[in-house]
Amino acid sequence: MNHTDDPSCQLYGAQIESSLHVLRDCNFSAPLWLSLVQHQHLLGFHSLGLADWILLNIDTQQLLSGTDIPWSILFSSLIWQIWKRHNSHIFSSTTASNADLLHVSRTWAVQFHSPLSLLVPNSTPSQSSFL
Repeated sequence: MNHTDDPSCQLYGAQIESSLHVLRDCNFSAPLWLSLVQHQHLLGFHSLGLADWILLNIDTQQLLSGTDIPWSILFSSLIWQIWKRHNSHIFSSTTASNADLLHVSRTWAVQFHSPLSLLVPNSTPSQSSFL
């Protein structure tokens, strides 16, 4: 178990570990977001505090670029997977790769969205995409 009273990032030790750091800014999580968010939107994506950042991303009606996956569903799944990865690292010294997190999150998003789109008329988000 890697539990400690040290407030530094458990993976890299460089920064104070906050929830926002774990979910978005950590050197372990940041490349995942860089691979998904279009370049012209990165500044806005990285400029908000935790609550505003989460709300903006779960309220969006955009699709993940090149897919029919709603960004809000994928985003929600990704932050959950990142949080679980962080806790797995602390409590069992295991760490999933970003590719693994993305695969699991995309699978969850597709499974969640498919039945939802059958139940709720017009539940498909806008085809325009900023992500």
